[in-house]
Amino acid sequence: MVLTPTLHAQNRTRPKPQKPVEVPPAVVVLQVDTTPGDSIRTIIQRDLDYGDRVQPLILDDATLADIWRPGDKQINFAPLAQTRANYVLRARPTATSIHVEVFDANKGQLKQEGAFRLPRTPASRLPAVRDSLNAYLSDRAQMTTEALAANQSTRDSLAREHTCQSSSIGFANHHSRSSAAK
Repeated sequence: MVLTPTLHAQNRTRPKPQKPVEVPPAVVVLQVDTTPGDSIRTIIQRDLDYGDRVQPLILDDATLADIWRPGDKQINFAPLAQTRANYVLRARPTATSIHVEVFDANKGQLKQEGAFRLPRTPASRLPAVRDSLNAYLSDRAQMTTEALAANQSTRDSLAREHTCQSSSIGFANHHSRSSAAK
């Protein structure tokens, strides 16, 4: 009987060890341009955030300005030592593409780079559309003016005819009353 508790203890299942929770590497996306809102940077951060491989690390504007400003050649990696950043992503627009570079934040070394072509934006068609619309509206206005003039001419003609008939009927009535009275 003394052996039974030990025997039962050996049959108990031990909990399986849990895998450590993996935290995705943090990526700092540097400013692309100086416009408020920096839409290219926002799009890149949003795309990284929707994925599950990396996590964008959002820094305040003062820290970002200490790290790099658009137009500068060198990146200052020192302010990143106080963050959990693993990588730094720098995107710079060119005439036909966006040049993207990924740096190791701890070593300050370039890990990977590439150029991504941008679609051509069509020339502004606004002046051509505006001119076409102006010509169409001018033609329509001219046609409407001519139609109104023709309509008014017809009305005037009918009104004159009606006036002439009324006066001749009135003259005939007046003349026949005068003759009947005699």
